[in-house]
Amino acid sequence: MLDLRLTNGTFHTMDRSRPRARSLGIWRGRIVGVDEAVADLPAAHTLLTRNDLPCRDFTALAKAIDGDPLLSGEDGQSGALLLVDDTPYNEVVQYLVHGSSVELAQEAERRLRNLPR
Repeated sequence: MLDLRLTNGTFHTMDRSRPRARSLGIWRGRIVGVDEAVADLPAAHTLLTRNDLPCRDFTALAKAIDGDPLLSGEDGQSGALLLVDDTPYNEVVQYLVHGSSVELAQEAERRLRNLPR
């Protein structure tokens, strides 16, 4: 079982035959594979990497996240992190979501994208 799966990213591999990957797996602090090599392996945690979310009111979004147990991390299984508040200039917030499974991380992302913002 992987300790962590990072998905939805662009990872530079330093391998000439595969210079980039969209996901990677980590076990005991080491990268053990990318893309299809780790796609079917179970993971203790999954992290959907940085994404942009259109947003006009950062405070309202933060309060909505805090009120949702799936997004706030209350359940200990998933959550959303707001990384960069760029609402004053571009009306965008950069975020990432995590979950104890890919499905839970994707559900957290779906719920985050459907919040009023």
